[in-house]
Amino acid sequence: MTTTASLSRARQSCFAIAAVAALCLTCIPPAEATEDIMAIVADGRPWTIQMAEGREGTLALNPDGTGTMRAGFMSMDMTWTRQPGGFCMTGGRMGTRCVTLQADGSGYFGVGSDGGAMRLSR
Repeated sequence: MTTTASLSRARQSCFAIAAVAALCLTCIPPAEATEDIMAIVADGRPWTIQMAEGREGTLALNPDGTGTMRAGFMSMDMTWTRQPGGFCMTGGRMGTRCVTLQADGSGYFGVGSDGGAMRLSR
């Protein structure tokens, strides 16, 4: 009986893993969705950017691949390029940072290649 019970539990585990994997695949945005996100985000209008550590500022990305970030007294010009799921930005002392975006209600939640998180909202 323990063999039958073990097989049953193993099958349930496999089904659970397969279900989670299928769910995760639906979370990965297709290239077209990424293009649409960047068309919205990179419209030249400023976004309020909230960093995980509590800092807040503005981020404006232009369709031509340029942009600006402002937080307090700091103002930085940058360039940006598309990447799967988001964009990479280069400028100032930050070097290059890549961000993966996910639509989140009235804005976007971003996770950086450095592990930092941010939220874009208007």
